[in-house]
Amino acid sequence: MFGQLIKAFGSFGSPQIQASTGVPPFYPLAFYEHSYLGIPFYHFRSDWTKATNLKNFTTKNGQVAQVGDKVEVWKNTYLGVGQGDATVPPVSMNGGNYWGKEGYPTLVERSYGSTKYTGLQFTGTEYFEIDGGTVTQAYNPPGPIFSTGGTNLMTYPYSKTGASFLFVVHSDMHEPVTNPTVDGLQSLLYSRPYHPHVVHGPPPGYTWPTNVEDYGIQVWFQGWNADLPPNTAVPALGPNICQYNTDAGFFPMRPKPNPNPPPNCTWWCGLGFGAGVLQGGGHVGVDPGTVTTRCPPTFGGAAKILDGFQVLLFEFDNTAPYDRTWPGGQGAYGLADGSGMLMRYYTFGNSAYTQTINFPMPGMSNSLSHPRSCASLPGAPNRILFNSKIAFLGGMPPCPSIQQIGPSSGWPQAHGFRGTIFEVMMFEGLLSRGDRKHLEALFAKKYQAAIT
Repeated sequence: MFGQLIKAFGSFGSPQIQASTGVPPFYPLAFYEHSYLGIPFYHFRSDWTKATNLKNFTTKNGQVAQVGDKVEVWKNTYLGVGQGDATVPPVSMNGGNYWGKEGYPTLVERSYGSTKYTGLQFTGTEYFEIDGGTVTQAYNPPGPIFSTGGTNLMTYPYSKTGASFLFVVHSDMHEPVTNPTVDGLQSLLYSRPYHPHVVHGPPPGYTWPTNVEDYGIQVWFQGWNADLPPNTAVPALGPNICQYNTDAGFFPMRPKPNPNPPPNCTWWCGLGFGAGVLQGGGHVGVDPGTVTTRCPPTFGGAAKILDGFQVLLFEFDNTAPYDRTWPGGQGAYGLADGSGMLMRYYTFGNSAYTQTINFPMPGMSNSLSHPRSCASLPGAPNRILFNSKIAFLGGMPPCPSIQQIGPSSGWPQAHGFRGTIFEVMMFEGLLSRGDRKHLEALFAKKYQAAIT
């Protein structure tokens, strides 16, 4: 198979790749038989401790982390030492860890009945950096790895299909928040710049990291603030057509002036760090063919995100062109016309998802075989999501949201995930339905005690 040829002969300039002895075997998906390396570029998992010359979770002093320890490095399981690892940046006002000790996630055991699963606990301030350059320099891929336009690093039928990102998490979304700098916005994976034309900047003296993608990945577990009713909690992802150009005041899809220039930015573009568009399902602007074949038929409003254990799969589908043209060329909240590709997500592992889907489809919304919701706006075409620059995992550097907590508390700066992260997978294409069904079966067995 193709993946085996890559490992054996180093095709496309890649060296021979073999997973380290002692790590769990990678999931046997057909996807990897058509991939550049034959093994995952990025897979973070919490079900191993040590392997030959490798540590999965490492403390700041270089020791193997124990339950209760703060973790500085989470190993990218299947590549070499220092290749794509998730690392807490050093404490620094120049693009570094602003929160000090609170910036490090904690290794925990989460109990489900008598069964315990190891994972990393995040409370809103913690985040890792993943330096994509450590991977691209080592394996020299002839093109970007993760893009909305897909990649030529895969062979048919996966080539240029898009990109996918999977998270196994337990959300504590509605647990009380005591840290005044943490709000309800929760980022899972992010790589894009701070936009200086938004009125509220980072904390005084702090410089936002610049080695990020211009219109890179943004996957939000929750795209609205927590002071809104819980049933409004929805995820978001992008890049999409409403994001501002870094030149200020223009949408990237068309050279149309922003009708609400800073500081009066449109509400879902004006968060200071480029929040993603809300997931609106197939009810607005998605053509009927797309609704019936690629998206669930929802009735208004977004498919809600919930707390508890769950597997989330986000897709940027380059095989599904999607045009969203507003009547008269100008839409609600000043959105520009745009054409691009479809974005969607799947949920699995939490039976409550079958009860909150807008349009009843028993079982389908709690499955990796059937999408839960599609974005109401297109994804921007041919954007590099993540390649040779930095991506932030589990949170992000400090930057204010539009929601002020109180009259004297200032603007919330921390927008990280709140809960436990067990696994993160990145795919340089769309998974086939067979791949998704296979993963669902694997997770159903692996996380049997946690799945409700």
